[in-house]
Amino acid sequence: MMDDYLFDGLGPSPEALQAWDESRAAREAAEQERAPPTLEEQLEHEKARAAALEDELKAARGETEAWVRATAALANALLLNPGQNAGYAATAKSVLRSALSSIGFVTGLRYCDCSFPASDASKPEIVLRRWSSLDDSEWDVSWTPIWTAEACVDGSRGISFTTLLKVTNIALRGRIRLTFAADGSQLKVSFLETPAFRCDVACHVTLGQVPLPIQAELGRVVRDEATRWLDRTMVAPNAYRIVLSKRKPLSDDDLARAMEAAKIGAERAVLGSRFPSSPLPDKRGPGKL
Repeated sequence: MMDDYLFDGLGPSPEALQAWDESRAAREAAEQERAPPTLEEQLEHEKARAAALEDELKAARGETEAWVRATAALANALLLNPGQNAGYAATAKSVLRSALSSIGFVTGLRYCDCSFPASDASKPEIVLRRWSSLDDSEWDVSWTPIWTAEACVDGSRGISFTTLLKVTNIALRGRIRLTFAADGSQLKVSFLETPAFRCDVACHVTLGQVPLPIQAELGRVVRDEATRWLDRTMVAPNAYRIVLSKRKPLSDDDLARAMEAAKIGAERAVLGSRFPSSPLPDKRGPGKL
């Protein structure tokens, strides 16, 4: 039988080739006789494809938004809980005290205090920009916490003065990278570049007079020191590490902070009657991000 399809033993015989050609011609003729789809049929087909793609897109968006909400809630719970905020306040007090004490015309620092409450109003607005996993994601952050700081400063430049310096309207904006440790023991936060930062600094005169250049200098020092702290602590390649540990019993440091808070309260009571009805703002005024 094979000999019927072979030509001199080298390939298909002429009869086989003719049969194949006839079969192919019949298939092509049948396809040509088939009526092409109408415009309405083409439109319905494209609509069905578009609807299917839209459903897939909605499902993907829903899954992504669920991950974003879960990660944001986890980060807020870990980063901005009362225990963590107390640690941030202690760090801010140390940075502010060091910055003010380095100014030449400052002769004394009566007290320094920070109020960093944990509340929904202080949660940042975050938008996911890149997601690889829990240990590698990038987010745009816009943050205006209702946090405040204040310090009572004694100084002298020609005349002696005492002023209550208040820091309010803190605002921060930038892109961060979040890295959760595989064992859940810590979280690292790092800005990809120096974030935009601003705050308002006002001076309430309690004794003597504070010339405007001195007020401006106090505001500049506070802003510059805050920016330097961010750069050396949280801007890549640096990262701020947060240890996710269990709640610990009261320590000697906790008791020392409680005693300091009591002293600050007493100092405020003494100085309270001297505060003016309205603050003298930093001449530079609030900045814009």
